[in-house]
Amino acid sequence: MKILVRLILIPLIHCIGFAQFAIPTFQATSSVDRTSPRITITATDGSNAVANGSTTNDNTLTITFTSNETTSNFIVSDIGVVGGSISSFSGSDQVYTATFTPSSNRLTKIYIPTGAFTDGMNNNNYASEIFEWTYDNSAPTIVSGTTMASDNSTITVKFSETVFNSSSGAGTLEVADFSFALLVPMSGNPAALSSSTPSSITKGVPTFTDNTIDGNLNGVTSIFTADLDQDGDIDVIAPAHQGSNLCWYQNNGSQSFTKYTIDNALTGAREAIVTDLDRDGDMDVIAIAESGDKLCWYDNNGSQSFTKTTIDASIDGPRGIDAADLDGDNDVDILLDAYNDDVLVWYENNGFETFTKNIIVSDAGFRPFAIDLDEDGDMDILNPDLSSGELLWFENNGAATFTERTIDGNMNSPRGVSVADLDEDGDLDIVTVSFTDDDVVWYANNGSESFTKSTIDTDLDGAFDAAIADIDNDGDLDIAAVGQYADDVVWYANNGSESFTKYTIESNIDKPYRIQIADVDLDGDLDILSHGYNDDDVAWYQNVDGGYDLGVSLSGTAIGTEVLTVSPASNSIYDAGGNVASTSQSYNTAYLNDKTGPTMTITAANASGTAVSDGATTSDNYLVVTFTSNETTTNFALADISVSGGSMASFSGSGSTYTANFTPSSSGATTIDVAANTFTDGSSNNNTAATQFNWTYDGTVPTITGNSLASDNSTIAVTFSEAVYNTSGGSGSLEVGDFTLAISGSGAMASLVSVSPNSISASSNTYTLGINLSGIANGRETITVSPYSNSIFDVVGNSASTSQSNNTATLNNMNYVLDLDGSSEYASIANNSAYQPSAFTVQAWVNLDAEAGGTTRYFVHRHKTWYIGLKSDGTKFIGAVRDDNANQWQEPESTTNPDPDAGWYQVVLTFESSVSKLYVNGGTSDVDTDNSSGYATNSQTTIVAIGAKYNDGASNYFDGQIDEIAFWNEALTAAEITALYNSGYGINVSANSGNYTSSSNLVSYHQMQSNLNDTQGSHNGSNGSGISSSDYSNTAVQ
Repeated sequence: MKILVRLILIPLIHCIGFAQFAIPTFQATSSVDRTSPRITITATDGSNAVANGSTTNDNTLTITFTSNETTSNFIVSDIGVVGGSISSFSGSDQVYTATFTPSSNRLTKIYIPTGAFTDGMNNNNYASEIFEWTYDNSAPTIVSGTTMASDNSTITVKFSETVFNSSSGAGTLEVADFSFALLVPMSGNPAALSSSTPSSITKGVPTFTDNTIDGNLNGVTSIFTADLDQDGDIDVIAPAHQGSNLCWYQNNGSQSFTKYTIDNALTGAREAIVTDLDRDGDMDVIAIAESGDKLCWYDNNGSQSFTKTTIDASIDGPRGIDAADLDGDNDVDILLDAYNDDVLVWYENNGFETFTKNIIVSDAGFRPFAIDLDEDGDMDILNPDLSSGELLWFENNGAATFTERTIDGNMNSPRGVSVADLDEDGDLDIVTVSFTDDDVVWYANNGSESFTKSTIDTDLDGAFDAAIADIDNDGDLDIAAVGQYADDVVWYANNGSESFTKYTIESNIDKPYRIQIADVDLDGDLDILSHGYNDDDVAWYQNVDGGYDLGVSLSGTAIGTEVLTVSPASNSIYDAGGNVASTSQSYNTAYLNDKTGPTMTITAANASGTAVSDGATTSDNYLVVTFTSNETTTNFALADISVSGGSMASFSGSGSTYTANFTPSSSGATTIDVAANTFTDGSSNNNTAATQFNWTYDGTVPTITGNSLASDNSTIAVTFSEAVYNTSGGSGSLEVGDFTLAISGSGAMASLVSVSPNSISASSNTYTLGINLSGIANGRETITVSPYSNSIFDVVGNSASTSQSNNTATLNNMNYVLDLDGSSEYASIANNSAYQPSAFTVQAWVNLDAEAGGTTRYFVHRHKTWYIGLKSDGTKFIGAVRDDNANQWQEPESTTNPDPDAGWYQVVLTFESSVSKLYVNGGTSDVDTDNSSGYATNSQTTIVAIGAKYNDGASNYFDGQIDEIAFWNEALTAAEITALYNSGYGINVSANSGNYTSSSNLVSYHQMQSNLNDTQGSHNGSNGSGISSSDYSNTAVQ
């Protein structure tokens, strides 16, 4: 509303200039008073003066009417008002007072029309100066349209009207005039305010919306705005050059316009302006007809019924008009440029709308503009001279005598002008345009009417008119202009230092002539109006206020659910009337924009739906991988996923959840990733990198990779290729029952007591298993360790096969032998009658180091009882049984020719019923029988010698190795002897083997396990002569 007031006052300023100068008291030259009285109207709010044209929030004004001479018939009904009512009228003589009450928030007017009262000599009064005041008691509010910048750096708020930071209606807003508060959600990681005060404040750039008032006004050449019906809103007046019409468009207050014709016979209608020419309180219209050569006045009867009066019917080719009180007599005069007559003229009003034509200069301009340029209290004239290419001003000496002054003598084809204090230095500057040069320029006044030219734009094709106003409501003056050839309506935003930024409002209005600025929609900001001569358009462009851009300082990153509230600081923001904005507002909140990038969480499950955790190892052939975003996305795709160790397929999903199947390429580590900046959320924020999903695919069953046998064959340690467990769930320590043992091998002497280990211990992937053996291992045994069926698993459930490699070992030879040197070494068993039974068997295993050497060599010898040995010629094994009574020996011999390089020989002698038999290597091919009659074993008291003959001393030493000496008090059968041989060297004769059955008839058994102990009974032997522990060795069977 306040801006509206200023714009409506523009024609009135021309009329009276609001100059504060005394109205002279005329001194009559005779005794008859012929001077008309005139009243001056002033106002107060009860304490302070209220200036004409101001805006306040006072509920009433005290109006003072001061006449320049005494009057006795001035009454309340002589007072004209618009927008309110007069009451409490009183006074006399020259001074009267009344109370004025506005009807609503609006522009009001108080005036005294011509001829309302008389002085004492019955002279009718002159019209008073109109007192205009805007009543506004509505506080400014924040209106709809509060928005956050996309990057959350600023929030824009718009007010219901123009606002200031002082109650006097002055001062631009500052950051301290606002406060911020941020409402944050209970969840997430929201941003926070770094400061509750804006970090910056900038007036936003407005935008404009095109609205057509009339699309069929034939050849419209001008446009003018005023509240013609005085209902508080802006109406539009426009002449149609080709249609010879003069029309006005009544605004219903909601910017719906009704067209009315003022004159349909104004030939070549060119320009029209609005002013209260007759000072009767309503708005009249003045127009010119370019081809009709007329200057006309349309008197408004107060109800917008107009009476046409031709002021001048012989002015050739008028193109521009203005109205102002040029001679300072408080009535409205008219200023006109006649192009064809080539004159600049003014029409002097005698106060009763009778006009006298006066030529100012015989050099026509284009469109004159009346303004008190030098601010000396009278109206000067600006005149762009089209023909001479000059911008001129005519200085008024106060008596309507004008002196021509040149502002710019080199202005190519100047057109419309506008005047304001553009640089805010206290004097009036000028803006104009060059039609030919396409320039928009301004002239800075130094305060003494010396002007400096600055160019604003050099590219407004066919520049034709310009106007000045604070279009963006930022406290400085901007410029709007039209380009006739460009078909453009533009405006130039002033940055406060007269540096201008060009914005295009319209680029398709065909041949505009004039531009106007007014608050058409009464929303507190200034709209733009123009027209198109060729397209017959009358249009207005609604200013969508850019509001105030307030800098927001945040810590953290917004997640999009925080709500920022903007509030006026207490007693800080006011409108022009001094109404203060409340700290409590509506439409003052906005959500922060989500600037937090989405994050994808990667999870997985196997084909049966069982979750597979990050870092897990399983044997699943594929995984179903789920990608869950913390917010919705529409552009997440398969290509956004990166993998190693496999491939993705069967991708699907939408919103925030997606799935795909991951198939490993081989056993080993795999990764699934979503890298940063691969997709966006709904706010176009790039995602952050997901936490990598790691999974090890294990499709390989655990295997035994190696083993280690204890030196004493008591344990075997097996190592697996990976960690193993005794359940398919990847848990449970291995037990003895999870393994089986087996021994194989020809000639094996040891066997297993149990196929299960007798103990188990673990170190990492190595398991040490206890071996329970029967017999003494002779190195011919192969032990095999196998997983029990479905008993050993890796962590993912792969079952170890019962068939393995690297799971066998050869038992260490633990079968010690007695190694004799053949010269002095022998062992012995103490004499015992058990060694002279009536039937017996004696066995020895021997390995020859040398041949007999011409002397019988004894393996086992009992003096004068029996022996087994090597015949003196070395060609035979020999056994003997002595009949002491007969003093002779039974001596069966072998057919085998003993060979020191042939390895071990089994030599067995049996005796029963006077029959002795010698078996070599089981007797399968070599057995000799001596059945001399009458033989019986003898009773002796000497030792049983091993490795020598012993009578009174030792002799006939055996050179070689001897083992497995056994003595039975029975004669074993040939089958039993063969069985003992076939079972192999190192067979434990204490145990059954094949056709051999061990029994209590086994008298003694000496296995040479580092000693000569009897493992069967109590007949332990001794080392005899020359034998030490080093003579016992576990030499492998050859």
